[in-house]
Parts: sequence; C-alpha cells; structure tokens
Amino acid sequence: MTRKQTEGEKKARLAVRQARGTDANNLLENPVFKEVWGTLDTEVINTWRLSPNKERREDAWYMQRNLSNLKAVFENYVAVGESARKELLNFDAEDKVT
Repeated sequence: MTRKQTEGEKKARLAVRQARGTDANNLLENPVFKEVWGTLDTEVINTWRLSPNKERREDAWYMQRNLSNLKAVFENYVAVGESARKELLNFDAEDKVT
C-alpha cells in the first residue's frame, strides 16, 4: 500500500469522526434537546430528593448517573470530532507544502 493510499484512508476515517462530532455537537446544542434533557434531569433529581421510598431514590440516582454517562458519550464524540478536524487541517497544510 502506498503512502498516499494510507493517508487517503486516514483522511477518510478522520472525516467520519469529524462528521460524528459535528452531529453530536448539533444534538447537544439543539434547543429541543436541551429542553428535553433539562426536563428529564429535573424530574429525576426531584424524584431523588422528594421520594420517601429508598428504592425509588436509588433508582433515581442510577437514572441520573446514566443520564450523565450518556451526555459524557456525546461530549466525547464532540471532542474526538474536534481532534479529527485539527488533524485534517494538518494534513491539508502538509499537502500544500509538498
């Protein structure tokens, strides 16, 4: 495999990561998503705070933890996409030099 083919394949993989990061960021910044997320977060926290039932409080705590983990996955996609974007810019700069 030639160097150009390898670079081409790497650029393609980076472009996919960048696109996924952009999609994840668009989702996180979407006003409807933010509203729904805030509603879920508030409901779960209120259930945790106000429930006299220990099991229900524990369930709410796990739900809150899962919501946080889910958001972290989206945020990771955004970070990976941004890293891929920067790496693609470096490829483009190198191509202009050579």
